[in-house]
Amino acid sequence: MYTPENENSTMDYTEISYKILARLEMEYKYASAKAVDKPEMIKFLASQLRRLSNREVICWNEALNNISDKGGKHPPTIPEIMSEIRKVGIATQPNIAIEKKEIPFASSWNMETDSQRLEDVRAWLEFCPKKMPQIMLNWVVNQEEDVKAELRRIKKKDVSQIIKHEDNT
Repeated sequence: MYTPENENSTMDYTEISYKILARLEMEYKYASAKAVDKPEMIKFLASQLRRLSNREVICWNEALNNISDKGGKHPPTIPEIMSEIRKVGIATQPNIAIEKKEIPFASSWNMETDSQRLEDVRAWLEFCPKKMPQIMLNWVVNQEEDVKAELRRIKKKDVSQIIKHEDNT
């Protein structure tokens, strides 16, 4: 099994390739074709293993178990072995849940400049069907008449109601 301390260690891919081939020779009668040179096959398999992460390569034994559990009569090809090693490597990766925290609107609103706030109010009026937050409403009411007029042009009905409501209270 993969452990975090193995992540930065160096791996002997040739040795792992040799172990994979030895295991295949034990399980299958003809693990490698007679026309293929065994050292060349080990060298090629090692070059393919170098393309994977250490986390995936360490899972080679489990991948071969999965392949042999399928019960095929013929030994797997190198691409089949590599694909199964990747699958097992992905399945054994830890699932890290990222905690999501909502940022209170008021705290982000208070850090903005007036021009940023104006842009936020414009966007809210144009695109958001929900009621405007109270902190935004207060800001709109406290603005000069020219800013209020500009906002009325975007959504006359909503801004007029906001200003009237606030003037009555």
